[in-house]
Amino acid sequence: MEKELFIRLVLCVDPVKAEASGLSKAAIKSLGIRVPGLSATEKRHREALRAKILKDILPPDPGRECLPGLGTHAGFPADLQLGIKIPERLLKTVAEKVVRGCEYKLAGGRIVEGPYNVQIYFAEAAKVQDLLKIFDHFGAPNLGPGFQVRRAAAREDPSSAIYKIDVWATLTIYSTITC
Repeated sequence: MEKELFIRLVLCVDPVKAEASGLSKAAIKSLGIRVPGLSATEKRHREALRAKILKDILPPDPGRECLPGLGTHAGFPADLQLGIKIPERLLKTVAEKVVRGCEYKLAGGRIVEGPYNVQIYFAEAAKVQDLLKIFDHFGAPNLGPGFQVRRAAAREDPSSAIYKIDVWATLTIYSTITC
């Protein structure tokens, strides 16, 4: 599941972004392209994944609605750029796993359990400026190349928190952990 989402997102990220350096090569290898020495079983798995993803490639459409942060790349003709479907369920499931992992790492080993739950959101930064101001009082941990996380906990209930996670300086995951 994570590998499939990784490949779909990498195919949408501007390949010249420093934060995404080398990702397109990794995605191509994950699809089994120019990878010598694969076992027959591994080759079949990668070919099946490649076929699944290729069937979701969309023709150029500069007016297509995209996830905030994704879309056409500057310097390339918009009418030549393809799109790719990213299933909402896949995106939200993996994003929730990421948030739960961040909560474990940043909140002292906390595992989010009932009555608390995790909600995932995607929004354009310009439309959530009031929310983003909350993070001005909290640091921005860098948990790896191209992965910035900001967490703000409620004073009254430190188990309630909001997250802003920037992936490859392209896609932003917003999340709440509340009961």
